Amino acid sequence: MITEHKKYTVEIEKTYIASRKKIRGLFKDKTILKFTGADKIEGEFKTGSEFKLSFKGRGKIIVHVIYFVKGRICLLWNVKGFNLPEEYSSVYIYLEKKGKKCLLTLIHEDILLEESAKLKDKAWTEILEDLDKELKKV
Repeated sequence: MITEHKKYTVEIEKTYIASRKKIRGLFKDKTILKFTGADKIEGEFKTGSEFKLSFKGRGKIIVHVIYFVKGRICLLWNVKGFNLPEEYSSVYIYLEKKGKKCLLTLIHEDILLEESAKLKDKAWTEILEDLDKELKKV
């Protein structure tokens, strides 16, 4: 039997006054992961690796880094807990040079529940705002 399931996608674009290399560096050194509010971050952010974000008493996110090359990042995102059913989804991040600026496009797709999509939209928006603040410190 084949059944149809509606899936949700979160898409956010933000332009930063920073180089693509600088933004990539904040992914590589896991600075951006600290903006998630996770209590514990384990693993590496590189192609073929896995990292875990633990949120004490709330849940965890296990992420497989499919690729992390120049201006493209692809992640398989597995969420457990947070008072929601376990969920597997995909995150694509594109970093496009725009002169001395960089356009970041984030697409988080295959989200099963509307509630989960709304939470991810809020979380990613906050993370990208924190990234902007971090870049302005330098």
